Amino acid sequence: MTHKKASPAPESPSVFSIATKVWPLAFVPLTILAVQRMGHDGGNVLLGALFFYLFIKKADIKVRRLMIVLAVFSSLFETANVASGAYTYFGTLGSPLWIGLGWAILGWWFVQLQQAAGKISPHHAFGAIAVAIATASFFNHTLGLSTAIAILGLYALGLAVRQPFALYAFTALFAMIAEWSGTYAGIWGYFDLAHQPVPPDLAMLALAYSVVMAFSIWISGFENPEKPVRKNASSL
Repeated sequence: MTHKKASPAPESPSVFSIATKVWPLAFVPLTILAVQRMGHDGGNVLLGALFFYLFIKKADIKVRRLMIVLAVFSSLFETANVASGAYTYFGTLGSPLWIGLGWAILGWWFVQLQQAAGKISPHHAFGAIAVAIATASFFNHTLGLSTAIAILGLYALGLAVRQPFALYAFTALFAMIAEWSGTYAGIWGYFDLAHQPVPPDLAMLALAYSVVMAFSIWISGFENPEKPVRKNASSL
């Protein structure tokens, strides 16, 4: 009888390898602190510096297009919501610049996580984010019909995208972390029809972030394969 050699057990990820993937998360509390201490200009400087570093040094042309689309589209989206009275950024009339910059950085991060996200089963990712949304909504006192709609909406979104669903689950999780942090730090506030302050609907915000990300990926052409550039005599 021949004996087969046992295949080596897969190495567990090191602290360093994990840190190289999640370091942008540190900019959530850093940005909140900068805005609290220096106003919205503090957030503009902090995220502006990070945006230009990533845009120039760490992104190819497809990722740059995605970053620009996210910055522009998210700014329009945020401005429309502020104008509707759904929420308010304290200390400014409209949407501050650092919000659009933050969306662009999130898009860059989304792309960097693709390889790792591809190793996660979409069923596991969906189950985890569904539990996270329900749990966050319960403790935030916003558990209701919108929670079920958001979970079903994420499921439907997963059927319409090419990227690993774990990326959209991550985007939804990031949304809840960022929105809870910003609201309770006093950076922005949500209001009902009587203009009374209410807690953020974390479930619907999780869905909204994921939809904005997917829509920006579609319209930026990020999913499309690059066509070779034809050279001619007039090319510089």
